[in-house]
Amino acid sequence: MKIVDIIFLRHLLSHISIYSGYDNFIKQLDKENISYKEIFRKRSLKRFDLYRRSYITKRNKRKANSIGPFYNPFSYLAEMETLKAAARFHPKIIHNTFLEDNHGFLGAYKDKYKFHLIATAHQPVSWWKYMNKDTVYHGVDTDFFSCKNNISNRAYRVLFVGNWLRDTEFFERVISRMLQVSKDIFVDMVYSIDTDINSPIFRLCKYPQVTIHRFISNEKLVDLYNNSRLLFLPLKDCTANNSLLEALACGLPVVTTDLPGIRDYTNSCNAYYYKNERDCLEFILETIKDDAMLQERSTAASDFIRSNFSLPVVAAEHANIYRELY
Repeated sequence: MKIVDIIFLRHLLSHISIYSGYDNFIKQLDKENISYKEIFRKRSLKRFDLYRRSYITKRNKRKANSIGPFYNPFSYLAEMETLKAAARFHPKIIHNTFLEDNHGFLGAYKDKYKFHLIATAHQPVSWWKYMNKDTVYHGVDTDFFSCKNNISNRAYRVLFVGNWLRDTEFFERVISRMLQVSKDIFVDMVYSIDTDINSPIFRLCKYPQVTIHRFISNEKLVDLYNNSRLLFLPLKDCTANNSLLEALACGLPVVTTDLPGIRDYTNSCNAYYYKNERDCLEFILETIKDDAMLQERSTAASDFIRSNFSLPVVAAEHANIYRELY
């Protein structure tokens, strides 16, 4: 019977691509001489999936200390498949990579099957009811997301990417003022959520300098990063942010909100933390045409991400945690 070091219980989400997102460090673990097997939570059910199974058996429900609000039949089946794999492959560790959705009864079987259980939470610190022992970082594929165009060769373009926890009201106010002041700055928005007529994003469509991109490929996203001069990322809250890591890896400096989750992945050499609307607007207008300053920030950004958050670096950090439990 083959034995593996780790079984990963994974939950594929739309914002986790093959090049960025937390789980991508896993594909680098072979270089750390760590063997693993992956169990993926399903997105659909077939009749045989539920044959002779109930949603939550009374036995397993008693074993679960606390089942979160996002736990559902898909979560339960994923834990069941992981438990079956544990009985077969005898892992030293089971790593549930998405605690919020998939943490239920597995912990009750640690002693029986002799494994350690790790679960990763992704929500901002402000949402947590407890502090975790170890902080682990997201990584990004710095071979794919990389600087392919010198920033001084790029047009005067500001880029906005994403929707989760974005402060679109703040974004709309600053961008509207910017476009009224300057007619030669353009704005690209990568935003896949449907907008109604009252949406801050929709209101910006009245400006001819604004373009909205929806459901684009990873290749197109890299192209946008490499043809912009600033990423404008106003946030209400955050932990790791894929857009932040991707942009910095492409040598794109960031204008963003001063939050702990942002500070974890940036520094003052590659990110500007605005204080208010006026301060934010002034920085964008003063910086976007300053080739020398942007080049300095661009180089600092890509170097910083490669050194600290490339996938091999993040995989090595995880491997050290795993080895402490062996």
